[in-house]
Amino acid sequence: MKHNELYQRLGLPQQVVEALSEYGKTRTGSYLVKIEDLIADIGVMKGLEGKIKDFVGEDPDGFGMLWEELDIARKVFDEYQKRGICADIFDDTMKFCPRHCTSC
Repeated sequence: MKHNELYQRLGLPQQVVEALSEYGKTRTGSYLVKIEDLIADIGVMKGLEGKIKDFVGEDPDGFGMLWEELDIARKVFDEYQKRGICADIFDDTMKFCPRHCTSC
């Protein structure tokens, strides 16, 4: 799944989509995330948050952190599809994301 497909699937406001797209264009480097480990053990996510914060660095508006988290979610969707997990389960799991954008 591409980033914009995920943003549309989640119903993110256009203003947020634009900010995320800008971050995505300027993002450099990467870090290793094993999606299989995230699915198998949610505790892995706790350590990942610190890794993401270190990678993103200064992020006053929070869009860098959000982009990185949604990038992982995008990969989780692909893994769900490989495992035969229906898209509705992914959608229901990720519905929390747009709630964080209400003040945008």
